[in-house]
Amino acid sequence: MIYSIAYDLQELNFDLPARLKVELATLSPTPPVADVEKTLRENLHRPLDSPPLRELACPGDKVCLAITDASRPCPTKLLLHPVLAELHQAGIKDADILIIIATGLHRKSTLKEKTNMVGASVIKRYRIIDHCATDKTQLQALGQTRTGVPIVINKPAYEADLLLSIGLVELHQYAGYSGGGKTVAIGLAGEATISHTHSLAMLKQNGVRIDNIDENPFRQAVEEIAQTAGLKLVVNVILDQKQQITHLAAGTSKAVFENLVDKARRMSAVTIGHPYKLVIAGVGAAKGANLYQLSRAASYLAYKPEPAVAKDGIIILAAYATEGIGEGLAEQGFFKLMSQTPDPDKIISCLERGDLSPPSPPPPPGAQRAYVMAQVLKHCRVLVVGSCCPDLVKRVGFIPAQDMTAALGLAEEMPGALDELLIVPHGMQTLVNVI
Repeated sequence: MIYSIAYDLQELNFDLPARLKVELATLSPTPPVADVEKTLRENLHRPLDSPPLRELACPGDKVCLAITDASRPCPTKLLLHPVLAELHQAGIKDADILIIIATGLHRKSTLKEKTNMVGASVIKRYRIIDHCATDKTQLQALGQTRTGVPIVINKPAYEADLLLSIGLVELHQYAGYSGGGKTVAIGLAGEATISHTHSLAMLKQNGVRIDNIDENPFRQAVEEIAQTAGLKLVVNVILDQKQQITHLAAGTSKAVFENLVDKARRMSAVTIGHPYKLVIAGVGAAKGANLYQLSRAASYLAYKPEPAVAKDGIIILAAYATEGIGEGLAEQGFFKLMSQTPDPDKIISCLERGDLSPPSPPPPPGAQRAYVMAQVLKHCRVLVVGSCCPDLVKRVGFIPAQDMTAALGLAEEMPGALDELLIVPHGMQTLVNVI
């Protein structure tokens, strides 16, 4: 039988031996929104817990619109035009609109990425810049959250008369789900804020985990930072495995997030009866672009209270990793930490000795992902199929394989009988729960 999983911009098809018992973690289909622009216009006229966008904006206002970067599969181009049209209806001029790409600690966007995200006509008409978390001249310190997280935000965004954001609600390792105020609170944050929220001290707190939003300190910090920054209205969407919009909402960050998160949870959850010794998962183009991003698919399966992969099991990921390591500070830091030793215990020990009492000393960028993946590699092995950079894959402790046949051959050589496996066609969009 032929199986298909996400792989870059397409699918990877492969056959399996008939003797293997296969369980598929497939997502239930959800009808896409029939007319996105019309539905969004209606939501902007009647946003959740907020006056209409036309009433929020006044002629002469300086408006800042934060959008996600290329590491998120957000259909920004489709959502942007109705938002801009509403602003113009309110009397806002082109020159008074600034679009900021919320990069966090990721690299700057290329012109091709900007064009794909917003369209050539928007690039010509409006000012578009990338956020830089390390440029102190472009940052504004705003004190601390109630729990002591430093609030440092993009200065032009904070100084705008009206701050808006466009993003999506999807699974997130620490926030439970992304969306709400996260595009601004993390995407437009300074390095001090990102380092603190992604420190080991934060990640070790109860409640900071995938699929949890109740009593989650990371999630709480995100919303407090966004409100302090002055975020007035967000547009968030949920996507299916075909990257189609199934739900959207506009309004305050809190109201929109609460409206969409339960829908996202129902769409992403798949239940299995027991952990598997072998799990195969696909990774699409946005999250499969580099080693830092694609590793999330493994941690979604293994770094949770009830892992979907058994102890000493194997995860096989399919990802092309076009960018290799990745150019952002977080990606580079992750690679440096992961490649310094093949022993995950040493990585964990090193990070725990230096990062249990932030903000001094601050963790290096990417440390949180290195810590999580070291924990994953203590639990199981990770193979990566079809990458364009097998040497780099090996240097971060993963095992490269040219194709699925080679990966299964390697798995057969590893300890433990493999007579059944789990296939997760869309590893970044699927929450596998064990009952």
